[in-house]
Amino acid sequence: MSSLDGLNNKILKFDMSTIIGSLLLMEQSERIKKLNEFVNEYPKQTFAQKIYEMIYKIEQKKELEALNAGLLYTFNPLITGINNTFNHKEVAEEFRQILIKQRRERQEEIKKEKLERSPFVYHISNISPDEIEGCCLRPREQLEHFRDQGAVNAVFASSDNNWAMSLKIGRGVSTSVSSSSFSNEKTVIVSDKDKFLDFKSQHPYSYQYAFPIELFEPNVGYNGVFTGEWYALDKEIKIDKKHCEKMSVDEVISSGVNLYFVCEKTQYTTVHSKLKEKQPIEELIKEGLLIPYKIGDLERYRVGQSTLSKILSNFTLHR
Repeated sequence: MSSLDGLNNKILKFDMSTIIGSLLLMEQSERIKKLNEFVNEYPKQTFAQKIYEMIYKIEQKKELEALNAGLLYTFNPLITGINNTFNHKEVAEEFRQILIKQRRERQEEIKKEKLERSPFVYHISNISPDEIEGCCLRPREQLEHFRDQGAVNAVFASSDNNWAMSLKIGRGVSTSVSSSSFSNEKTVIVSDKDKFLDFKSQHPYSYQYAFPIELFEPNVGYNGVFTGEWYALDKEIKIDKKHCEKMSVDEVISSGVNLYFVCEKTQYTTVHSKLKEKQPIEELIKEGLLIPYKIGDLERYRVGQSTLSKILSNFTLHR
């Protein structure tokens, strides 16, 4: 077995110290060649990206340990994570530049493939185009998906016409959106039924805007992974009303989206873990962990709230 084959086996076993030690012993040309080799087909990853994925997980563990100890830890796998791992300034910077180059090449590849299939990316909003000031989407600061770049000032979009995302309302409500490779249906799990129904009763429609792909870049992690998220950094995006669709919650559900609420919001993490372990939805419903949304639930909630409001109003008037 050659030293390079041995290194391939080491990375599969996540033997970080041996991997880094072997890389440092290589000649620069041999090391660069090795770091540019592909080790995974799906997700598509190079040797360098696989190592970075391991560094990322180590930094996540350190961050969690610091949090549990009530300490502050600056999560920065691309800079401090790589520097601490290699402990060799020149090689650490060489490794970082290889990752940056590989990410740029992967972005170009994804963009080219997407253009061959469709010229659009999509943005979901609860706000109609007539209510958006200047008919432009404006960037806002938030963490991008992989946290590699920290907080970015951006407008985000997705690769696909994905109405399931319209049910992800935020505002302190935990939500997961998932799909199966065996079905076109998508599953949405929401942690707080009342907050969801209250918000959607005030915003009954969701709006999906299509934008030319040229305005956006695919958000590729330095680990080589792409989840379908795109962003436009530091710029406003003009809305074309001709490329805007709207749907109600019931219409979204009818389009092949399954919506479930966690019975107790404190159980959201437990439910999410069980789903990641492939436990069937039906079992979680039987266990009393999930409640399915049914067509008309939002309208019934709205009527119930209106009735309650009238009762409280009458009660106040006759006190």
